[in-house]
Amino acid sequence: MVVAALVAWVGSADPRAEASCIQSVTYLGAPFYGVGRTGAADVGARVGVGTIPACNDVVYPPGTPKPPEEQPASVTVHRVRGVAPRLGVALPEANGRAGLMVLAEGPCPLGPVERALACLRRETRRLVQGPSLIAPPSAQAGQVILLTVRIRDRRLRRSAVHGLDSYFQRRVDGRWRSLFQMQHPIDDSADPPDPGPVDVVVRTLGLPAGRAFAVRLPVVAAGQYRIAKSVMVGGRERWLYAPITVQRVGQGLMLTARGV
Repeated sequence: MVVAALVAWVGSADPRAEASCIQSVTYLGAPFYGVGRTGAADVGARVGVGTIPACNDVVYPPGTPKPPEEQPASVTVHRVRGVAPRLGVALPEANGRAGLMVLAEGPCPLGPVERALACLRRETRRLVQGPSLIAPPSAQAGQVILLTVRIRDRRLRRSAVHGLDSYFQRRVDGRWRSLFQMQHPIDDSADPPDPGPVDVVVRTLGLPAGRAFAVRLPVVAAGQYRIAKSVMVGGRERWLYAPITVQRVGQGLMLTARGV
């Protein structure tokens, strides 16, 4: 299983102890999980600072003195070549290799490394070229955020329209399900309304792609979610999705990154 592999990769710094923590890092306010190691050729420039959570889920043999509990630690996060930092990052090691970290509940699988890398690069191309839905990697529950429908090709962008509605989803029993319907106000200067119940009707009003529009997140428990939106491109309906981590109210966020 992937989780077992991740635990084995982390190991334990104390040979007398047995650790059961999964390798992870928080970056841009979102959790990333390690899937294994990749070569130096895949590691790019520094993109920011992440946080490695404390690993205190350690079992010591009877009679063994326990050290002080670990604290979260800051770590330098690097780009993976050809991968948007919002989807995957690297944690370089002293031997020249690096831990490959993949966004939790993102579009790509948590391993093996070759499969994860191929997916991350494919999804990055789709993110950049579009049609794609761009949302902040993380935000607080109830916060107003900006969404953008991105399409690089100008001809396609001119043909793309969308409505006021976006859907706030969470994975339930292995399937993504819509929990709330969010609306962008018709008047751009107005505050977005509170999310409401899901309506089966999708309203396409002709809002252009490429322009940011505001919606209000629902007040929900912290965790991994995604936003879904229907867009008409060249007369054909396309559903676009953007992962987002909802933080508890009052938790500090870093919502921007170099690159996509």
